[in-house]
This record gives sequence, structure tokens and C-alpha cells, in this order.
Amino acid sequence: MRSLANIALRILVLLKDLWLSGAYAQLNVDFAEHTTEVALNRIRDDLPRLTISLKSMPKGGDLHNHLFGAIYAERFLDWAMRDTLCVSRLSFVISAHPCNKSNDTILATELPRLNLYEAAIDAYSMRDFVPVRGSGHDHFFATFEKFDLAGQGRSGELLAEAIKTAAGDKVSYLELMSGTPRMDKARELGARLGWQPNFEDMRSSLLGGALTEIVLGMPAYFDTAEACARALLHCEETPALPECSIVVRY
Repeated sequence: MRSLANIALRILVLLKDLWLSGAYAQLNVDFAEHTTEVALNRIRDDLPRLTISLKSMPKGGDLHNHLFGAIYAERFLDWAMRDTLCVSRLSFVISAHPCNKSNDTILATELPRLNLYEAAIDAYSMRDFVPVRGSGHDHFFATFEKFDLAGQGRSGELLAEAIKTAAGDKVSYLELMSGTPRMDKARELGARLGWQPNFEDMRSSLLGGALTEIVLGMPAYFDTAEACARALLHCEETPALPECSIVVRY
């Protein structure tokens, strides 16, 4: 009987310790939430301090992030200059060399000299946008065709830029939307097979038409891009860098 009583006593002590530890943990959580709320309310109307606080706050995941839309306009201009690409002085569409002077197209390297560099950034982003000639929606989606050429063939550099931006924003998980060269083959396959109202038949046609081969070839593209990005970010030499610990999925 005494041994049973000792066992029962030990169980009660253990339960008490577990309850106290849980209550203590909850108390810590409540205290942390309260102090955070107080601090946030104190700077809510102080935009500079609020910006610094929110930027340094750890974030979770950035989902449905379009890779081309995650890159700053300045980087596309840097690449356009490096590749000796051309830019329209009117629409700021980037095009291949040689430049078409009849369309008022100049070398990208000429933008700063002609005081057009800042205007190009505005054309490639939502910076300083004023909805005079169109909506923000239309302006935003029109930017992609303007700078698209400058980002072609730079999958590793694009990825490295997106990861650096995420690290700076204290994001720990990045889920990207990104096309691959095989997307063209997928479009060609869809155009060739056409629409079929019976989904089972359509699925069979797609799989029989090499869709599986197209999909299975995509991981190699992203493996190459990730290897390039890690090299640009120097993750092998300094793996402790914040950008080297971000989990990236597609």
C-alpha cells in the first residue's frame, strides 16, 4: 500500500510540475504579446520607427511570389547595360541590339547621360505612380513586357536577387512562381492538342503527348538555378548568412 501511495504522490507531483511549466510558458507568451502590443501602439503613428520595426520583424513565408516581379527595376537596368541592350526612349521597352533609331531606341547605357534612368525605373515599377492615363493594375502588368528581355537567361541571378530581398525582409520561406524554358513546350503541346471538354480524355492526351517528359525535365532547370544562386550568394564559403538558410520552393 505504501508503495502505491508513493507512486500516486509522485504522479501528483509530476502533474503539478507539468501544469506549472505550462502555466509559466503561457505566462511568457501572454507577456510577450502584451509588450509587443504596447510597443506597436507606441509607434503606430511614427512612420519611420514603424517601418524599421516591421522590417526587422521576423516573417514566415512569402507565398505565390512571382520571380520576375520580385526583382527591383534597377537590377534589370543593370543587366540591360551589361548586355548592351537597347531601350525605347518613349515606352522604355528593352530590346536587342542593334538599336532601331527610327523608333527612338537608344543603348541602355545612355539612359543616365540623357537623364532618363529615373524615368525608366518608374516605367518598370510602381514607384511614384500617378493614375492619370490608366489604372495601377494596367501599369503594373504592362511592366513585365518592358523589362522581360533583360532577365532572360539569368535564372540563377534572378533567384539570388529574390533570396537576398527575402533575407532583408526577414522572410524564412520563399515559394516562387517561375516559368522555365520548357513552358514553351507545354504551350505548344496545349495548342496542338486543343481543348477537350472531357477532362479524362484531355488528361490522357496531355500525358500521351509528352507532358510527363516536359514536367520531369523541370527540376534540372531549378537545380542549376539554385547552384548558381548559392554561388552568387557565397553560401559555400559563408553558410551562416541569413540568405543561405531561406527555404525555397516552387
